[in-house]
Amino acid sequence: MPRSRTHTRRTVAHACLAFVALAFVALGAAATPMGALRPRARPLSDALATTARYDIDGVVDLAALKVANVHTKDVRITLTTHAHGKIRAAVMRDGSFVIRDAPSGTHALDALAVGLTFPPVRVRVYGDDDEENVPAGTIEAVYAEDASLALDTKPLRLVAVSRAEYFEPTARVTVRSLVMNPMFMLVWMSIFMAYVGPKILASIDPEELKAMQEELTRRSQPASASASASASASASASAPKR
Repeated sequence: MPRSRTHTRRTVAHACLAFVALAFVALGAAATPMGALRPRARPLSDALATTARYDIDGVVDLAALKVANVHTKDVRITLTTHAHGKIRAAVMRDGSFVIRDAPSGTHALDALAVGLTFPPVRVRVYGDDDEENVPAGTIEAVYAEDASLALDTKPLRLVAVSRAEYFEPTARVTVRSLVMNPMFMLVWMSIFMAYVGPKILASIDPEELKAMQEELTRRSQPASASASASASASASASAPKR
C-alpha cells in the first residue's frame, strides 16, 4: 500500500506540471500577434535571382562561315550571367539565334566556332528595377576588349574577325631557303675551293709562287725559333739542380 500511494502521488505531480506547461504555451501564443508568426518576405532588390526575363535576338554573319566552311549548327552561343549560370542558344540555318529568359544586368556573350574567332561581347539588359530611364527589355552591346565600339542590337549581329590557326604551318622548301642554309653554303664553298683552287695555283707564275713560299717560310722560322727557345728555357728552369 505505501508503494502504490507513492506512485499515485508522482503521477498526479507529473500531470500538474504538464498542465502548467500547456497553460504557459497557450498564454504565449495568445500574446503573440498572428503576423509575427509569418516569415518576413525579402525585398526583390535583395533577392539573388530576379523573376523578370527577356529575350535577346541575334544573328551570325554567314559570309565568314562560308569562307571557313563552317556550318551554323557548329556555332555555339553562350550568355554567362552572374546569378543564373550560363544560357546557351542554337544558331539556325539563316544565322539567327534567340537567347531565351535572359535576366536583367550585365552579362558576357561568347560565340564559339571551330576555325573562326569571335570577339567577346558585353551585353547590358535593362529591367524594371534599373534606375536609368530606359524601357525594360532594352539591350545594349559593346565589345569587351573595346567598350567604345557598340554593336547593333536589333538584332545583335556577331561577326567573326579572323580565322583560328590551331597548328603552325609547315615550312616550304625553296631555292632561297637552301641557299641561305649555313650547311649548304659550307658544302658549296668546299666544292668551289676544290675545283677552283688548283686552277688558281696553276695560273700563278712559278717564280712568283716560289717567292711566295720562301716568304712564308721566312716568316714562320722566327716564330718557331722563339717557341723552341722558350720551351728549352722552361725545361732548363724546371730541371733539378745538383
